Amino acid sequence: MEGWACGLLTVLVMVAFKVLDAQSREERREEAAPAWSHFARLHELSCNELNLWGSFKGYPLKVDTEDHRLTRVTVTHTRLFFAIPALPRGVVLMPGGGYDGLPVLPEDATPELTAMLRNRRVRECFSAAANAYRDLVLKNGQLSAQRNGRVPVTVEELEAFIEPAFQLARAFDEAARSSATPNRPR
Repeated sequence: MEGWACGLLTVLVMVAFKVLDAQSREERREEAAPAWSHFARLHELSCNELNLWGSFKGYPLKVDTEDHRLTRVTVTHTRLFFAIPALPRGVVLMPGGGYDGLPVLPEDATPELTAMLRNRRVRECFSAAANAYRDLVLKNGQLSAQRNGRVPVTVEELEAFIEPAFQLARAFDEAARSSATPNRPR
């Protein structure tokens, strides 16, 4: 085969791959949209295509998708933003970081925050969230995280995507309440 024909064939294959990839992403979105809408109705959230927002079991929540172009491939990220009111403003928590084996910078490690982070349930939920999400960061009282690849296409998949963040928010609230309660003599 001549060089120009080989080059033309390569370009045609690449164009076909891009068209199929775009079509596949669009089909996944169309498949997912009814589940996202149903999930929103079940939890009294607002929904617009693959965007959810509102109060989820008492915590402000936003879930959306975003396409990222990586060289020749476009990858869809499902992103989650979840409020965790028990966390102090200005504090940044990330897996694998920090101070005394805790996911906090030394300058942010107040006695109250350190006690919350040493709480068994907080540690377990933080570990579960770190394993469930990519780029998990807790900053200024908000958890942000994402998952690459397949968009949740069922109500159950959305529940499973949101649940680790919800459990972590609840664990922080429980730890904050228990540390705020003075010790009573028995």
